[in-house]
Formats: sequence, structure tokens, C-alpha cells
Amino acid sequence: MNLLLQTTLRGAVLFALVFLLDRMCCGRMRARSRRLWWWLIPAAFLTPVYFTIGIPTNTLPVLARTLEATTPAYSATSPLKNGSHAVEVPVLILIWLSGVVTYLSLLFGRTLVVSRHWSHERLSTDSRLLNLLEDCKQEMRITAPVGLIVSPIVRGPALLGWIRPRILLPAELVDTLSRAQLRAIILHELTHARLFDVQLNWIFSLACAVHWFNPFSHLTFAAWRQLQEEVADETAIERTDDPSGNFYGEALLSALAQSHGLKIPFGALFLGEPIYNLKRRFHMIRNYAHKTSRHLLASVVALFLIALVVVRPVRATDTGSQDVLNVVTTSAMRAATEWDAADYAALWNELSPDSQKRIGSLDAFVRVNEPYRAQLGKLMERKLISVSGPHDSDGKPMVPGDIVTVKFMDSFEHAAGLTQILWFKKGADGTWGLCGNRFRQ
Repeated sequence: MNLLLQTTLRGAVLFALVFLLDRMCCGRMRARSRRLWWWLIPAAFLTPVYFTIGIPTNTLPVLARTLEATTPAYSATSPLKNGSHAVEVPVLILIWLSGVVTYLSLLFGRTLVVSRHWSHERLSTDSRLLNLLEDCKQEMRITAPVGLIVSPIVRGPALLGWIRPRILLPAELVDTLSRAQLRAIILHELTHARLFDVQLNWIFSLACAVHWFNPFSHLTFAAWRQLQEEVADETAIERTDDPSGNFYGEALLSALAQSHGLKIPFGALFLGEPIYNLKRRFHMIRNYAHKTSRHLLASVVALFLIALVVVRPVRATDTGSQDVLNVVTTSAMRAATEWDAADYAALWNELSPDSQKRIGSLDAFVRVNEPYRAQLGKLMERKLISVSGPHDSDGKPMVPGDIVTVKFMDSFEHAAGLTQILWFKKGADGTWGLCGNRFRQ
């Protein structure tokens, strides 16, 4: 759950940055360059990995922090009456999983219904339209097959499907527009196919599914859909050899005039949009000649945002801190081995004085640990995954009350994939003692 909260917060922050950048640059930079930024947001929502930078004196802290950032937290196991083990899943995780399953079920269900319907529609055999489509494909350097469906059912031009894409054109629109206007509309739709917009929409949909509770994931998808249309508009204007955008704007108005009524098929990239988005698109068309690509600037900004998403700075630790980490790591390995072997007397000596005082006696310590150890069974595998610290509860380094956290990935006879967490605290005499131990799955 902690990992989910980290990624959802990271995605929300990146959305705010990209949104501000987009608003600052939309008047001078074309949408094709600005789209480099927007696909980074679902990457931030869906990528749980951090890469660390810094110059540590030992590789262990860097590796530890990296693994710690990418290791999910789980709940502990609980015994069943028959001796097997089940996983206690927190309520919040159940609610989140229910939302993810519901979102994906609706998405795939509606997609399947629409796909089955339109896959049975007959493709157009009009040689005039097919020749125009092939000319446009050649101009856009598209070699993959793209079907063309002319139907009175659909009320606006759209692109549907990503395995076998189809351009949907209203029959009334085909009879009304000139060949040059139809060419502009087809170029618009082929731009979506050329840039793999339908496939990218699935990535944005997955981010919305995983982070269904975060409104910024849905706002990101809405902004991306609008940007897709602006990119397709720009490409169509560029291909019509009319930098003023007047010709394409007239073709777009003609298409939109007939796009009222029935809704566009679910999952299709529709040429039309709500009125508040259309106003922005026509403003872009009118000012197209005044905008530049600025690919270099967009690429530099994109690289900066990528670094922001996947790089986490790590403070190098000094030699004293490294010595502490080495001592504590050795103590943690020894304590874990003593716990496996049920050598509670030796493990009792590993505890800090405060922990011994809190527990009371060795007998009380055995009563706490013995049932749980028997429940897990024999150790099958153990691997060190992280060491973090030394720090206090506020994250400040090397002050009285320092705590070092050591994590192992354990697999026992009756429970696999347990994360064992041990906390060590520095006592008044400067020695480090075990002050806590916890298993999470």
C-alpha cells in the first residue's frame, strides 16, 4: 500500500508540473512536441522503480535504498484451523483491488462488445475512397492495413481498433465533402494510427484503473485525449499545404456539423469533442502558423521530467556510518539465524536494554516468539534486501536514539515471500541492540 501511495503522489505531482508547462508553452510550441511530456505521467503512475544517484563510500546503502523503495509492504500471515496459512489482507487493499477489478471489467467488457459489432461491419469497396485512403497512407508512410467503413450509424469520423484499425466515416459526410476535404479528415485519423494513439490510450486506461481513486489520473487521460486531437489537427494542416489552417478548419466544421446525435463507438478516437475543447482546437488551428516545433526544448524538458520520475538522490554516508551499517547488518544476520534455530537465550542477548526491560524476562520472550516460529515452520531461503539508516525518527543522521532498519526476504515451510524487518537502536553506551522484529507478507 505504501508503494501505491508513493506512485500515486508522484503521478499527481508530475501532472501538476506538466499541466503548468503545457499551459505556458501551448501558445508557442506545437502539440506534437508537447506530447513528449504527457506520456510520462502514466509512466510515473505505473513505474514503481527508483534509480539512485550519489557517491557513497559503500555500495550497500545505495542498493538498500533502491530495493527498499521497490519492495511492497504486505500484511502478516495468520494460521487456519487445519494448520494451513492464509493472508490477512487489509481493508484498504481490498477496496483498492475491488475498484481496479471493476474498472478493468467495465473497460474490457465495453471494448469487447464494440469490437465484436464493428468487426462484422462490411468494409467499403468504393474505389474512389479506397484510392484516396491508399494515397493518404503512402503520404503518411503507413504500410499496415487500415480498413474503411462507411456507415449511416456512425455520426462522426473516428478511428477504432489497434490490432486491425478501421476508419469510420458517416455515409452522409462522404456524400457531402469534397475529395480534398475528405483527404484532410482521413489524414487526421491516420495520424492517430501513425502515432499509436489507440495503444497509448490503453496505457493511460491502465493508469486510471490502478489509480482509480486519484482524480489526477483521470484528468491526465482527458488532457491526453485532447492533445491527441491537436496533434492530428496539426498534421492535417501541415499536409494540406495551407499554414493558415483555414481550409482544414472548414473541413473540420463540415464534419462536426454532422456529428450530433448518436454517440461515437466506445474506445474510438473521435474527431469531435465537447464544445470547450473544440474552442481550444480552433484557436490552435488559427494560430498554427505562429507556432514552432521546438523539439530540442521539448526533449530537454522530457529528460528532466524522466529524471524526476525515476531518479532518487541518495546522500553519501561517511565512514562512521558505513561502520555502523556493517555492524548492524552482521548483528541482524546473527539474530535472524538464532531465531530460526530457536536459540532464544542467545537472541535475548541481542536485544537492547530497553527491549529487555519492556518484555520483562527470557521466559516471556520465549512465550511470544515460540508459537509464531512454529507456525511458520522451517526456513527455506533468506535474502538481505535493504539496510537503511542510521537515522532518528525524523530522518536526521547520527544523533542520540539512532535507528537502523534491516530487511530480509524470507521463505518458510508454511509461508513464502515474507518480509522480515528488524530495527536496531543505539543505546547510551554506544552499542546497537535489537529493538523490534516484524514479518510482513
